[in-house]
Amino acid sequence: MHFKFKFMILFVAMVFSLVSFAIAEDYPTSPTVINVSFARHVDFPMPMPVQDAYIVLNDSTPDLVYRADPMQSKDPIMMAKEAYATTNHTPHDPLMETSNPVGPFPKGEDLGFTLGEWLSATGGGTYTVMNESATMDFTFHNLVPNGTYTVWWAGVMHLPEYKFVVAPAGALDGSENAFQADGKGNGAFRVDLPVLPTGTNETRTLIVVRYHSDGKVPGAKPGEYGKTAHVQLLYRMPLPETQTAATATAAEKQPGLEGIFAIMGILATAYIASRKGG
Repeated sequence: MHFKFKFMILFVAMVFSLVSFAIAEDYPTSPTVINVSFARHVDFPMPMPVQDAYIVLNDSTPDLVYRADPMQSKDPIMMAKEAYATTNHTPHDPLMETSNPVGPFPKGEDLGFTLGEWLSATGGGTYTVMNESATMDFTFHNLVPNGTYTVWWAGVMHLPEYKFVVAPAGALDGSENAFQADGKGNGAFRVDLPVLPTGTNETRTLIVVRYHSDGKVPGAKPGEYGKTAHVQLLYRMPLPETQTAATATAAEKQPGLEGIFAIMGILATAYIASRKGG
């Protein structure tokens, strides 16, 4: 009886070791899913002026346009104004650090919508990380109807001065980061890419959605800010210590656990039979 008992214990240990090894091989890591909700520059904790859609503030200077500040973006009169591009590339200045952060700038093309319509865009979805790769999966509403859009990620440093680097989502040549809005302004975007850099207290990683008023996909570079490339929506990635990511559990991602319990039942029955036989 003692021999049978020891044999059963050893057999159970071997089975569970093999099952555990198989689970670890098939499911090395559960995916981390970050729920993404896009915002506008004016929505940030430190509200910023609208960067790439401009309005005429003074009828006496109709050839000059300005960036709307956060207060103006809530004013119905301002929201009803037509939105314009600029005539030249106009660098971003969201923290208003230059001598001319909001304008005036030379007025470019009429963009064909109001400031309020521009600011009504919404978007969201998920950013999923699995081992060394990631997936962006987003949907959008109230975009420019039939508009050409691209998605980018940006590394931003605010101090001691505002600096940033930009890269396309997906392939570095910009061949995978474009999508087209439909006639109602709805759009969808999905791409696989390497995991984005982790932010710190000094730097942050952003996901950026750009509208291209010339209808052209720019490739590896985002285009001329304010003139043909217009940031409409952004998402600031959470810092690692503040992430509230939804991570799939092992039970949810590991089918066949009921088989393990069936094996346990068989072993228990065999053990009881061996005790009776002994």
